[in-house]
Amino acid sequence: MSKKEPLYEDKLENYFIVHERSSLQFPLHVHSYIEFVHVLEGELDMQIGDNRYILSTGDMTVIFPNIKHDYHTISNDNHTNLAIYNCLLHLIPMHKSILLQNIPTSPIIRAENVHEDMKWIEHRLAHVDPKADNNIFVGSLFSMILCHCYPYMNLKTRTENNYSDITEEVISYVANHCMDNISLQTVAKEFGVSPYKVSRIFSGVIKTSFPEYVKVHRINNAGFMLANTDKDITSIAYECGFNNQQNFNKAFKECEGVTPSEYRKHVIGNISKSGRVPSLPTGIIESTNKTIQTLSISG
Repeated sequence: MSKKEPLYEDKLENYFIVHERSSLQFPLHVHSYIEFVHVLEGELDMQIGDNRYILSTGDMTVIFPNIKHDYHTISNDNHTNLAIYNCLLHLIPMHKSILLQNIPTSPIIRAENVHEDMKWIEHRLAHVDPKADNNIFVGSLFSMILCHCYPYMNLKTRTENNYSDITEEVISYVANHCMDNISLQTVAKEFGVSPYKVSRIFSGVIKTSFPEYVKVHRINNAGFMLANTDKDITSIAYECGFNNQQNFNKAFKECEGVTPSEYRKHVIGNISKSGRVPSLPTGIIESTNKTIQTLSISG
């Protein structure tokens, strides 16, 4: 088979904002940009680095670059409202060295410490035209968020071990190559370690098997493509690393509870009602070419 084309032909060059009202179950991953998660309603269980946290309504977290993290929504769809902001570092150059050279020992800002300006900032981000030349303004808004959050995060300098932890490097590599013909052996060769060590990262640190981790990421990418492209299901199956549509359908239903065609019909129907685009899959921001902005907050 010829080399796969990029997952999504447009590229997010600056930022991505999404308003997530459905249950969000997302595996451990890392990325090189900064991410903010504000729980406007509901409860969220997150691993950030090596620690787990419960975020309740009003709480907020800041995920620094290259820090492993996951999402597990505790509240149901009727009582969940998550504002998720992703920003590439070149948009906030004054903060780049701080974000790359430090890690927060307290990444959660509890509701009582979230500055009242956040509502205004979120409102402004929600109404910025993503197609306009607004990098300076948007970067300033993200900068304001950081300035309000820094005092509560207890920053410490990254050590070499913090920054080059092979676990985070392996997670990032697998997330960005999950649709290729990837295996324990190919990952081990890439990092110059044994397949056993790679396997231990997934079973011991991530608490899942390597094949299961790859499958979840492939299905997540497939869900994005089902919702945001008009490609047929067979093409999506092959592009997401499955050998045939039968295996794809089985894996998809195991993860999502519905078939790919049922998922596409359901998600497209929801988008037409809410205008919300499903969250981007892991790695997509750095392999795509367009700023997507979908957050809608009243106020």
